[in-house]
Amino acid sequence: MIKKLFSLVFLFAACRLLNAQLVGIVHEEVARGPVADPVFNHPLPEGFSCYRIYAVLDDPDDRVSAVFGSNAPSPVHHLIIGSTREENAIWNHPNGGVLGTSLNCAFWDMAPSMQWDSYVTLGAFSSSSDKCVDCEGAIGIPLQVSTPPGALALSFEPGGLAPDLLLTDGSWFLPNDGSCNALPQGKDNRVLIAQVAVPTGTLMYQINIAVFDGGIGSNQVVFVHTEQDPPTESRMIKEVAGPGLVFKPGQQ
Repeated sequence: MIKKLFSLVFLFAACRLLNAQLVGIVHEEVARGPVADPVFNHPLPEGFSCYRIYAVLDDPDDRVSAVFGSNAPSPVHHLIIGSTREENAIWNHPNGGVLGTSLNCAFWDMAPSMQWDSYVTLGAFSSSSDKCVDCEGAIGIPLQVSTPPGALALSFEPGGLAPDLLLTDGSWFLPNDGSCNALPQGKDNRVLIAQVAVPTGTLMYQINIAVFDGGIGSNQVVFVHTEQDPPTESRMIKEVAGPGLVFKPGQQ
């Protein structure tokens, strides 16, 4: 299904490896519990940390088109984001959502823990209608698709502790619509792709990501981890092994 998705959304123009495009996947701890919530009484618990996961791109005009997991008969590159702790460990705020665009930053001063909800995104960390500015330009809302349906919601629906995200066939993506969210921000050209709150020190992930070199749809390259099938190339798509796509605790 994911290959069909690329075909329909991106028209599958020939992919060319022009530049590095993806420098790597990095993450940083942005909050550590306890973080209070006097309004909704749902604090980020002690012993939990919130991490932001970024794609670092080569140039300021490169654009993330999709983050995905794929399954047979396509090459198998499952996507995982979560915790090495075996039980449900992804913390979600009851007023959060699956996507970063579900949040409203107007509440963060009153309910600070809401800012550290877990979600997936392409650049956006709050609603396009609130006071926060994610990027300069038109705001886009990421789309999501998966088989079975609702795979993302299992891990990121509001409230409680949820299981790791295992995306075997699906993605979150933005069409090449001119919106600014999937373009890199800052001097190191970062694009936020996920925020996840898990027990401190237990974050792990394996990521696959598609990038438009120079923001041009016909210059798409797909970067995949090699924990399962090796990269492949066909008439429609070119896969290459990407840097930093897999992280487990203990790695530097």
